[in-house]
Amino acid sequence: MDISFLNPFVNFITLFAGLGILLFAGDLLVKGSVGLANKLSIPPLVIGLTIIAFGTSAPELVVSVKSAINGMAGLALGNVIGSNIANIFMVLGVPILFASILCNQKRAAHNIIILCVFTAIFTAMLFTQELTWIHGIILVAMLVFYLVDNARWAMKNRSTTGDSDHSDDMVFEEVDNIPTKNILIAVYILCGFIGLPIAAHLTVTSASAIATSLGVSDAVIGLTIIAVGTSLPELASTIAAVRQKQHDLGVGNIIGSNIFNIVAIVGITALIHPLSVPQRLVEFDIWVMILALIALLPFVLFKLKMGRGVGIMFSLAYATYIVSNFI
Repeated sequence: MDISFLNPFVNFITLFAGLGILLFAGDLLVKGSVGLANKLSIPPLVIGLTIIAFGTSAPELVVSVKSAINGMAGLALGNVIGSNIANIFMVLGVPILFASILCNQKRAAHNIIILCVFTAIFTAMLFTQELTWIHGIILVAMLVFYLVDNARWAMKNRSTTGDSDHSDDMVFEEVDNIPTKNILIAVYILCGFIGLPIAAHLTVTSASAIATSLGVSDAVIGLTIIAVGTSLPELASTIAAVRQKQHDLGVGNIIGSNIFNIVAIVGITALIHPLSVPQRLVEFDIWVMILALIALLPFVLFKLKMGRGVGIMFSLAYATYIVSNFI
């Protein structure tokens, strides 16, 4: 009996299984690493700016590196650009359908200006048609600047207010159930390191097969299915933040995530393997990413409230973008 018709379904099941394992393994790696850092008495501020920041981007990073090595640069870059679009139009757009967000975080305006500058540099790099180790060094240098800039501000703010306990608590708000026993810490870290590459293999392989079966490019799969899948944790955390009226966490996490996607994920991937840039990214998708950033910019700069009307526009914009990729 011919069962070849089942192949597309198997590929989708494998893809979603890979995404699920990616998110689960990444979560275990973050929790285990934070537990180990606590055991070593590493300051919470350092943990927040390094372990948590890098750990939560681990799923996107391993997918991008695996894709680049497999000759699927479109999937690697599409994952980053698609995630940045999804973070604004979907991750922020959906929660504000149900509750308004006031963009009044102290550091948000500063960081979104940095995001604008980094986005402009990244866009210029894409027009070179290939990102090499030189571009990787530049992007990683931008990452170091961002981390040092935020570390200085955090230390100055903490010394000024004297509220070190509160600022330490803020670092761990997105990480629950941190292990304290040595054996559990080891198991978490080991499972994270083993699970991430296995999940990346499942995700990239199935994504390639789906792209072939649907007659679309690997970039489209990265821009849509994988971008949405890897953005689900941010969506969940933003919904939780909005429900608890912690507006700064919702907007701040999105800005920080978009910065990390550009400078950390693309930068590290380019250092490991060159990335050829698909033409469609520079002709269309990068401009959608810039449009999403421009749409968010005035709300953050002028500390405006984002209500249901904005949520409807953002959600419709994202739905239109997704549909356009498959037409």
